[in-house]
Amino acid sequence: MKKHLLITALFFFIGFVKAQIPIINSNVTDQFKNSSLVYEAFHKKYDLLIAFHLEGTTKFGVTNIQIIAVKRNKWKKILFTYQDQNPLKRRIKTKSLNDTLGAKLISDLNANNFWTLDNDSINSRILKIKTPVVKTLSKDTVYIFGSRSVQRPEMNDGVGYYFKILQGDKLRSYIAYNPDFYVKYYPSKQREQFINSREAFLITLSYLGNMKQ
Repeated sequence: MKKHLLITALFFFIGFVKAQIPIINSNVTDQFKNSSLVYEAFHKKYDLLIAFHLEGTTKFGVTNIQIIAVKRNKWKKILFTYQDQNPLKRRIKTKSLNDTLGAKLISDLNANNFWTLDNDSINSRILKIKTPVVKTLSKDTVYIFGSRSVQRPEMNDGVGYYFKILQGDKLRSYIAYNPDFYVKYYPSKQREQFINSREAFLITLSYLGNMKQ
């Protein structure tokens, strides 16, 4: 009886989350949208599509974009591959994704405000101002207040993480440069939320393993 109730509750929860597919707003220009290969290839084909890829300092001639998409509560994992020198040479491979995993991903992304992140906040490098050192004299005692100066750590090389969210005619685009490095020195809630969202996305992909090109 308890097992039956647990299963019923689980399916109720999944059904509830399915109904919470977010409504997104674009954060890009029409020019950006029209130049997006993801937008061109998948425009209006899914109720919601989340595309992810990373870029480093080394180019390998091929870009692999990992995608999770849903249409009428049917989830898909998609590998979208194209040649950098000739984007018209592309491949699209799909695999079904368990509905429970799709629902869990939406829940995790909701928890991190993924649909409304701001690129400036994701990449913020603002340090909190430190109190300057001040010396005061009280009778025969010198009191020193303040703290040491703070250096600004920078990383010239590294990785850029890209997300594109597509829904109908709307497109959101995020890019975070070396977020795992900078979050240690420039704490930012939205940078942390981006990292959490990225990890939730990659964990969902991992359940299906790698898709061959």
